[in-house]
Amino acid sequence: MRSLIRRFDAWISLRRGVFDFSQEERCILRAELRRARRDLNLPEISLKKGEPFIKFHLWNSHLPAMPESGPDLGWATETWQRFQFSLRLLARQIENDPALNSAKAICGVSSLFSLQGKDSGARLMRRLGFVVVENPSPLGAVGGFLENLYSWLLMWAYNPASLRSHTLPRLQRTALWMTTATLRERFGKSDLER
Repeated sequence: MRSLIRRFDAWISLRRGVFDFSQEERCILRAELRRARRDLNLPEISLKKGEPFIKFHLWNSHLPAMPESGPDLGWATETWQRFQFSLRLLARQIENDPALNSAKAICGVSSLFSLQGKDSGARLMRRLGFVVVENPSPLGAVGGFLENLYSWLLMWAYNPASLRSHTLPRLQRTALWMTTATLRERFGKSDLER
């Protein structure tokens, strides 16, 4: 069953145009060039309908495996470092790829953390420069449930130990937005080796 879910995820990624922007083993992100379906106005970020942005996705097969006992400091540190390293690689790719450097923003959608609580992952994402907002499904409650179910199945297929802290009813979809200008400023190529 896990193999079937992985193959289905690969097929969905191919259909949507998700691509590997780096072959680095430590890179845990992939990307897709999209166009805004509607106007977007967030603090520091404004996109008009039809303008390009880059949606990034977790590269599930590159994520560090969570220990069977659950998340620990070593796993969290490695994942955090890989995420920042991947943002540096994405910034470099945007600077060097004419197909991507017209994008005004990057966006990722996650069900891995909540917006509530002082220890939420949203606070860490804001420290990196992301604007973090709720991301309700355009298909309403049923669509939100199906998206969360798919995320849960991916966790089960790639990193089953993570399900201890991510039960299906508690998953909350959030969107992480950052302008490409901010990405370049914070994670540009001069910063790649950090």
